[in-house]
Amino acid sequence: MTSLPQPDNWKNRPVLIGLSFLFAVAVIVYSVAQAVTAVHRGDYVAALITSGFAVFSLGLVAAIVVAKLRSNTLRGVSDSTGTTLRPDPAGPWLLAVALVGAICSAALYVVFVPRGGVDIPFTVPVRQGRSLSLMWALLIIAVGGLIALIVRGGLGHLRLSPDGVEYSDIMHTRMGTWNGVTAVTDTAPNKTARHPISFVVKDEKPIVVKNASGYAPSGAALYWMVRHYWKHPENRAELTNGRALERLRDEQFEAE
Repeated sequence: MTSLPQPDNWKNRPVLIGLSFLFAVAVIVYSVAQAVTAVHRGDYVAALITSGFAVFSLGLVAAIVVAKLRSNTLRGVSDSTGTTLRPDPAGPWLLAVALVGAICSAALYVVFVPRGGVDIPFTVPVRQGRSLSLMWALLIIAVGGLIALIVRGGLGHLRLSPDGVEYSDIMHTRMGTWNGVTAVTDTAPNKTARHPISFVVKDEKPIVVKNASGYAPSGAALYWMVRHYWKHPENRAELTNGRALERLRDEQFEAE
């Protein structure tokens, strides 16, 4: 357990996370059961659709579980450009599997369900229009997410350099100089962010790392590390010689 205090505004939400996990497991079990039933009655399109939903949910659950099991590993490098931290490399692969499952299910759904003859619980006529809209939305989001994942080569990175910060996620890359950062806070405009680090940038939208705990064994230590180098420019050379990584690994920062 970290020796540094968790920022005041971070939310752990163990109940919500636990309920979400149980819901995802229930979806997996239900989808597999529906797929087996569909195979038994010879409805192979329905079997593929429900199997895709199972793969989608399983990929998301596996990504969370694997990240948790491997959370003690610090994945960072230090060179002349600064200190770069990345999330677990297994995450993009598992997310890609989940997105492929979603794409297969949604594509088959929007093609075959309107024609009739596909017997799965959520295709009853009274709900079919709404279900089709949801499947089209899922298909578009999943295809866009998979393309972004491939093009960007992963889930992004957080780089701290003597000059500033660079944060890249699956969709965007934002950069800011230390001189332009007016505050480093533990809150984010997006209230769903679990363990955020927000760089308040003068005359621009904040640069928000949505989950610091995904980039270091201790998200709290990373938060205080970021604040340290923001407040202490005299120590920023440590970001290029490996010293910052050592201090992060040993949690050698003050909660200031």
